[in-house]
Amino acid sequence: RGCHRLIKQGAKLVEEPADILEELGLEYAIKAAAEVKNSGSKSPQASQRRVLDAIGHQGSLFQSLLDECSIDIQELNIQLIQLELAGLISQQGGRYYRSG
Repeated sequence: RGCHRLIKQGAKLVEEPADILEELGLEYAIKAAAEVKNSGSKSPQASQRRVLDAIGHQGSLFQSLLDECSIDIQELNIQLIQLELAGLISQQGGRYYRSG
């Protein structure tokens, strides 16, 4: 009964992380992240450089990056995922930090 009730309320089956991103409308972020990972490139592109430059030495919160970079939420998410996959940033405790 519990599962049926959840389905009636609009629950979605999640079998892998991509299902969650798809539900949030971020499925294109998976594709972008996979491209960065497969390219093996460690040098950021111009759009990623702006986000990387906005990350201070003490780390930056998502909202601060959103305000400083003046880009939409989805684009910022893509840039952060790409930078993290490239090993240029990391996230700890809700803050983004430069790696190295």
